[in-house]
Amino acid sequence: MILHGSKGINDPGVTLVLTNWKRPENVRLIIDQLLGQTLKPTLFLWNNLPPFLHPGVDWQVDSSVNKMCLPRWYMASFAQTEFVGVMDDDVIFTDTKVLEDAAIFLLSMPEETAIGFTGMHFDPRKDYREGLHIVASKDADQPADVIKGRFMLLRTAQLARFHLHPSPQREHLIGEDILMSGMLSQGKTGVHRVPALFAGRWQELPAPHGLFHLSDHWFHRESARRAVFLRE
Repeated sequence: MILHGSKGINDPGVTLVLTNWKRPENVRLIIDQLLGQTLKPTLFLWNNLPPFLHPGVDWQVDSSVNKMCLPRWYMASFAQTEFVGVMDDDVIFTDTKVLEDAAIFLLSMPEETAIGFTGMHFDPRKDYREGLHIVASKDADQPADVIKGRFMLLRTAQLARFHLHPSPQREHLIGEDILMSGMLSQGKTGVHRVPALFAGRWQELPAPHGLFHLSDHWFHRESARRAVFLRE
């Protein structure tokens, strides 16, 4: 398999950043599956609940404080591959060609585009929860304002455009996928894509201790939306 990257790189490669929080069994299953991909990724892990060990991880950070999902983007900025992505610890791919197909698709998109298998389209007159939640469908590629952090893939070079604030507010911790999507698109809507190629190629894993159970989850998701997608 040869990919021809936008910078003339053969087999440009993918780095995926995972997180671990009270779901080590899931993370082991996800890593094992990723290592069998036809486009084998470099794997980074932000570990919010030490100890955790897996020989397939190329770089791991054990954090003494749970900073949720935002630090995965700090790690992503260290990627040396043309593409970088983040993936939650409650979803898993169901076949071994997903990353290869995703990278080929991303090469056909504008540089600021991110892709994933779930996303959102916002109504500027309504709050976050009332937006349109998008899931990959075999019928068509779908534009999205936000690619959800369950799985997001983009060009690594795009991260160099941003300064990630070292002391983020809580909406950054809970809504980092919204903020990243908005920064990539500079607040424009419909820039990102939920491709049809993802339809039926991922499944849910057990998800105890999810952030959406927190009482302030939706409030801070809406705060993140307002920070990058202003109401008209």
